[in-house]
Amino acid sequence: MNSEVAQHKPGTRAPSVPLLTRSPYYFPEIDGIRAIAVLLVMFCHARFSGFTGGFIGVDLFFVISGYVVTLAITRQQEAGAFSLADFYARRMRRLLPSLYLVALATLVFCLLFVFPEHTFKLIKNLGFLVLFSSNVYLSRTTGYFGVDSAKQPLLHTWSLSVEEQFYFILPLCLVLLARVKPRTRLLALSAALLLALAYSIVHTNKVGAAGYYMLPGRLFEFLCGVVLALGIGRLAVLGPRIANLLVVLGMAGVAVCTLRYGAETVMPGTGAILPCIAAVLLIAGGRYAGALHPVLTNRPLRYLGRISYPLYLWHWPLIFAFNRLGWNGSAGMGLALAVSVVLAALTHRWIEQPWRARSERPRRTWLRLWLLPFLFMLGLYFLARETDQLTRFYPAQYRADYVNASQSVFEHPRAERCWNKVELFPAACSLGTQGAATKAVLWGDSHAYHQIDFLDAIGKSKNLAIHDMTFAMCGPVANSPERAGDGRYQRHAEECRAHSAAVMRHILADPAIEFVFMAAMWDIYGGGVDGVGPGQHGYLPGQFDTELAATIAQLQAAGKRVIMLDDTPLLPRELDSCASDRLYLPGMAGRDCSYSRSIADEKHQATAQILARVVQAHPDVAMINTYDVLCDDKRCQSEIDGVPLYKHDDLNHLGAGGSRMFYALYMRNHPGQLDRILERQ
Repeated sequence: MNSEVAQHKPGTRAPSVPLLTRSPYYFPEIDGIRAIAVLLVMFCHARFSGFTGGFIGVDLFFVISGYVVTLAITRQQEAGAFSLADFYARRMRRLLPSLYLVALATLVFCLLFVFPEHTFKLIKNLGFLVLFSSNVYLSRTTGYFGVDSAKQPLLHTWSLSVEEQFYFILPLCLVLLARVKPRTRLLALSAALLLALAYSIVHTNKVGAAGYYMLPGRLFEFLCGVVLALGIGRLAVLGPRIANLLVVLGMAGVAVCTLRYGAETVMPGTGAILPCIAAVLLIAGGRYAGALHPVLTNRPLRYLGRISYPLYLWHWPLIFAFNRLGWNGSAGMGLALAVSVVLAALTHRWIEQPWRARSERPRRTWLRLWLLPFLFMLGLYFLARETDQLTRFYPAQYRADYVNASQSVFEHPRAERCWNKVELFPAACSLGTQGAATKAVLWGDSHAYHQIDFLDAIGKSKNLAIHDMTFAMCGPVANSPERAGDGRYQRHAEECRAHSAAVMRHILADPAIEFVFMAAMWDIYGGGVDGVGPGQHGYLPGQFDTELAATIAQLQAAGKRVIMLDDTPLLPRELDSCASDRLYLPGMAGRDCSYSRSIADEKHQATAQILARVVQAHPDVAMINTYDVLCDDKRCQSEIDGVPLYKHDDLNHLGAGGSRMFYALYMRNHPGQLDRILERQ
């Protein structure tokens, strides 16, 4: 650190600014900016109106982290007192005790109120968290703005892992640069900042949201703070008026980002530049500001800044918990944030401050705060794995629910061999009666594969060998589009096209195949928005109908009997995991998990129109009525006889329980239909 910064005293501020602490190295404006950052994130996560871009609070934190840690390291280097081992130990005592407390509380909540398979995912997340790589785990499981992100109880820990990774790198760089002149060091790290920014822009443009969680794309944000810390002393010559202007511009930048940014904003890259500039302006201006200094240093803001770390830790698990318990209105979210402040204050007083004040050998800190927690999480992971995600410790009704709804046919071992592969599956991927003289093929997407138990029962009852050839998001047509409407799906479009062509060749080449069962989530293969342009999978308006009709005509010309399944109802979002929630959540035991048939019919309308056009064009096509199996004339069911029909957190795929009982339910509704359809012509 240059001498101006190292020797900075409160007297270098404007004369009107009072001394707010005894430490000559305490900068109260930093606590004010921290408070602003954490409040932005909290209000954004609580979905308060006007805070869609509040996630930029994390970007502010990254700049602050680079700034504060650089000041601390360079100050110690100049005093000849810096030690890498001591630095890492202090960071661990600063960060880990509070983090472990919140993680433990979150785990206990999930054990009580969350499905076992989700708790097992949390345990894996905790393992990555102890290894300072929660961001890596989360990048592989959910997008920050994805639909499933709200179901990640430790989603916010990605930023903590990014910070921890940065804390490993920065001290090493400053040690390597310790003997060079301050000006040279500043120039070197400024060059690193520009290179890191260029990388972030190029990489983010290439991978989009996939780079949101990772340090390389975020590195320039920390380096903004690093470079500012190394050059901050030179800004004293600007004077209070210019400093006040910097504060105003910084606040304006934060406001613009908060109001204008949203889930569609691609971050980091160019999207992160404005919040980083705003953070730099606030820090630089706040340090030397005159009249506006109290804006960042008033007592409430400073206190929130001091507890900002535990406040950040607590707020998201509490939002997650309130959402899980159904208290997700604006009042509920406000209460969640209020409870966060209370818990943060207690954590700061009884956990954070005592651990920061400890003085012990680095080796002891590593043992107590890293090795032992890591061994604990490793043991917990293996215990969960060996006890089927801890379900052996659950009451019987919870274990039954887990068997029925935690998994679907996609998680069964068979799926590893017989689902979602471009090439045709081996003969072992057959349903029904193995070796039967009469053969059939099941062709379609995931809505075909989630009916394999149903088709297996049909094959066994009708002496059919049914070879399933299914591929995700790939409708049963011989000639699917060459290009996806969404570039992210281009590789899938190519694989789907190759798979479909191979299936068609196989069916036409084998005269023993009499029946072709087709099933799909039919309505997802339409054209673009409002019927204009290609849809996500590349079909132009009306193209899927045309290709489906051509495929059926070709199969019929080859003497094949085409049999279509008219899909299953899509579950309303508010009934997601309804039957299971009656077990896990207080006050839910008497909840009705059925819904109006009219709701199902409205969602099914596009599919019904597609299938009606097929039957009109090809009257010989048979239709297996699977759609009404879970419904009567007035109501549709998400559970029957206490068995959940759909997989947890899946609105359109049957769970293991629903798949297992579907054939019996179908036969009850349509006792003679299969005999008529499969009658030999």
